[in-house]
Amino acid sequence: MLEWGGDHFELTMKVWRCGGLIEIVPCSRIGHLFRDPEHRPYPVEVNQVVANYNRLANIWLKDHLEYFYRMKPEARGMQLEGMEALHEHHAELQCKSMAWYLDNIDHEMKYEMDKICHPFVNGKDKCKGALAPGRFTITRESQMPRDVYIRTRAEVEAGWNESGGMHADLKKDRS
Repeated sequence: MLEWGGDHFELTMKVWRCGGLIEIVPCSRIGHLFRDPEHRPYPVEVNQVVANYNRLANIWLKDHLEYFYRMKPEARGMQLEGMEALHEHHAELQCKSMAWYLDNIDHEMKYEMDKICHPFVNGKDKCKGALAPGRFTITRESQMPRDVYIRTRAEVEAGWNESGGMHADLKKDRS
């Protein structure tokens, strides 16, 4: 990646899908200061941020790439260079698929992925109705109902308990 944008997404995918760990370290502090354009100590090129996300989508979203392009149509024609080494590294990590992530981690995304919309495009992906609070790509009526989320989460966690945990297969490889 160059400059700014997307590192949080890549780290998230590595932790969830590649058996990473999140550790709690007492007395440590981590923060992120997001600045508006007038107060940034360096320039941020929007096209470079989109290119970073495009690169990440091509590595991490493989069989779900079309959803990314629906939300970032400007990324569709961008040239990506140096992807072969990144794909090789991804393969070496033996990460879980995006389908696994949707089935086991992000139930809300799985439920809503065929309902996503874009408020600023014309055509079939244009949002029709009020956006869900704090959301940019889903309307209120398409949002996953709370009771469905709770039920889905409980079903998945019951499966984890039966199998020895979310990353039981990765834990065996490390022992």
